[in-house]
Amino acid sequence: MLSGLSGVGSSKATLSMHMGVSWYLHSCSIHTILLPSFILLGLHQMKDWVRELELPSTSPVHGFRQMTDVDVPEVTRLLNEYLSTSPVKLAPVFSEADVRHLFVFQEGVVCSYVLDKAADGKADGAPILTDFLSFYHLPSSIMKHATEKKLHAVYSFYNVANTMTFTELMNDSLILAKHSQNADVFNCLDVMKNREVLEPLKFGKGDGCLQVSAYF
Repeated sequence: MLSGLSGVGSSKATLSMHMGVSWYLHSCSIHTILLPSFILLGLHQMKDWVRELELPSTSPVHGFRQMTDVDVPEVTRLLNEYLSTSPVKLAPVFSEADVRHLFVFQEGVVCSYVLDKAADGKADGAPILTDFLSFYHLPSSIMKHATEKKLHAVYSFYNVANTMTFTELMNDSLILAKHSQNADVFNCLDVMKNREVLEPLKFGKGDGCLQVSAYF
């Protein structure tokens, strides 16, 4: 009996949680999306779709700039404050090392932008950040097409909206993804506050369900 339990005291139990989430997409480049038959539409449907999903050429909320290493302390504060007061039941607590590794702008990898109000205040030039948006790149290869070889897809990451609505912030994210990163498609999952922007920003539901696991 004792020998059978000899390892219990030194073992570490791992708790896990699994849930299914749906993914949604917004086309940033109608031409590229249609070429590889990613989406099949008739002529009239295509014209209506292009008109409906067309994004403006400039951001309606000015001031977003690329995140740099100098912004790490402020972004860490922003994220942790936002997540601790949001209705999300499970959220990470980020250290500055986490934020530096995950969010500092890296072209073609992760794109993070901040709204900096420093111009209105501090003489020392230290950033005063109020809002934050981010997305990461996950391109796909296009098989058996004469000209198009890659679908440039980005995925919404973490976002903080304080001085604007979440819908306005995500609309800026779409515009930045298209015009600054030449994204063909912008994806997001129905997690955190994303559900509230799916209809007003005309995201379409993807054809699959993803399984997300958390381990403690």
